[in-house]
Amino acid sequence: MEVRAVDRDQWCELRSLRLRALADAPTAFASTLAEEKDKPDEFWQERATGGDATTTLFAVGDERPVGTATVLIEGGEPRRAHMVGMWVEPSHRRRGAGGSLIEAAASWARAAGAGQLDLWVNERNEAAVALYTRAGFRLTTQRQPLPSNPSLTEVVIRKTL
Repeated sequence: MEVRAVDRDQWCELRSLRLRALADAPTAFASTLAEEKDKPDEFWQERATGGDATTTLFAVGDERPVGTATVLIEGGEPRRAHMVGMWVEPSHRRRGAGGSLIEAAASWARAAGAGQLDLWVNERNEAAVALYTRAGFRLTTQRQPLPSNPSLTEVVIRKTL
């Protein structure tokens, strides 16, 4: 599975993929489809651009984006990275896209000087927890209500790079 950084010209594809993700898995994200569907084009262009401390990745299958993840570098010591918005189309799950996105995110974070990669995951999302665990992440004790649905709990899961 090919993974590549999203560039500014791909903001429409990024918007489309993100909105499909929010519709498909509403309990997997901190934001909701209602919150993001009417964001202006400039929001998506900025998100696609990334920068020194952020990158958004596409997993490409069948010659089109089928998965995405964003990595943010956090300040402080030790330097940490945080992965957000990871999602793979249902038709491409269990075909290597998730693992490829994780590997590319970890590689980018490592190159940016991060020593660990964290993410929040809905603790009831057993498939996601299993994927992250297979990729070397470990559950922590840090928990909080899921911002988009406070009746659910999300937990930080961490990978040492």
